[in-house]
Amino acid sequence: MMTPPSGSLQLGQKPVLRDSGNPKLFRTQPFCYFCKDRTMENMKKQGVRGWNILTCLVLSLLLAGACGTEKDKKEAVAGTEDTTALGRQIAEVSRKIGESPTADLLHERARLHMQRMDVANAMLDMEKVMSMDTTKADYFLTLADVHLGASKPGKSKAALEKCISLDPKNKLAYEKLAELYFLVQQYKEALANLDEVLRLDITNPKAYFMKGMC
Repeated sequence: MMTPPSGSLQLGQKPVLRDSGNPKLFRTQPFCYFCKDRTMENMKKQGVRGWNILTCLVLSLLLAGACGTEKDKKEAVAGTEDTTALGRQIAEVSRKIGESPTADLLHERARLHMQRMDVANAMLDMEKVMSMDTTKADYFLTLADVHLGASKPGKSKAALEKCISLDPKNKLAYEKLAELYFLVQQYKEALANLDEVLRLDITNPKAYFMKGMC
C-alpha cells in the first residue's frame, strides 16, 4: 500500500425521617420515604406531579429524536426560498435526505454547503457521513476540505492521508496535501507530494506550476 510522503505538520444521602411521637402512626397512615405522617391525599398529589414530570421527559426524548429530520425539513424550506441554482440543489438534496438519509446524500449536501462556504453545516453533514461509512476515499477528500475551511490543517492532513490509504492512486489527495504543506511553508514535503502527482499524471499543469512556486 502506498503512503503519502510523511512530514509532521507544524501547527447522596438518604432522607432523615422525623419522629412524629405517635408509634401507631405507621400502622394507620400510608408509608412515605420523605415523611412518615404524610396523608394519602398528599401522596396522590405527589403522584400526579411525578406523572407530569415523566410525561415531560418522554416528550423531550421524542423531540430530541426528531431534531435531525426537522433540520432537513427546515433546510428544504430555506432552500425553496433561496432562488439561486445552488439553493435549489440543496433544497432538493435535503428533501431526499428527509425521505431516506444516506451517506452519499449527506456527502453530496456537504459538498454543496462548501460551495457557498457554509463550513458549519458542511461539518454537521460530514460528521453524520463518518458515523455511517468510513470506507470511501471521496468522503475523506471532502472532510479534508471542511477541516481546512474550519482552520484545522492538522485534521485536514489526517483526512487526506486516510484518503490515500484507501485510494493510493488518488492524485487529487496528493495535490491537496502539497497545497497544505505549501500553505505552512513546508516546501520539501510539498515537492514530494507534487512528485507523486506527476508520477500519476505527467501532464498535470497545476503540479508543474506549484513546483515552480516552491
